[in-house]
Amino acid sequence: MKRISRFSIVSMVLALAFILPVAAKVNVDFDKEADFSGYKTYAWMTGTEADSPLYHKRIVAAIDLRMEEKGLQRVEGEADIYILYHASTDIERYVDVDNFGYWGRRRGWGATTVDVYDIQVGTLIVDVLDGSSRDLVWRGVGDNSFTTNADKNEKKINKIVEKMFRKFPPE
Repeated sequence: MKRISRFSIVSMVLALAFILPVAAKVNVDFDKEADFSGYKTYAWMTGTEADSPLYHKRIVAAIDLRMEEKGLQRVEGEADIYILYHASTDIERYVDVDNFGYWGRRRGWGATTVDVYDIQVGTLIVDVLDGSSRDLVWRGVGDNSFTTNADKNEKKINKIVEKMFRKFPPE
């Protein structure tokens, strides 16, 4: 019975180890003195676009959808707020060490395995600037890992942007 419970605990820990690196992390900050109630229109400015034109389109579409849901209208030219984003990707190394079979001196020794994974991670920063002053009034930052599957990555982008704009405009 003890071996089953130990195995269950080890299984849960390993499952969490593979889930945690892919969970999206999102942080939002804003100017507490800004009056967000006056913002009705937005326009795009150029930031640091994604390397891929396909990802650029996906990011813009995800943000446009959130702005539309919040009642803001996209315009060309002068606007109440300006939106720009910065995207970057990097490779992080993830090390997984398994000590299966090691139960102490009295029960014997087991094998240790070490696996090293390269995980592509991306950071998306979305800035909202006041239309008249061009001051930063809101910023969302999201990090997540990505795969080679474009459909999964599109869902991750949408999830990050949705989390960012959950409480936009701030009250």
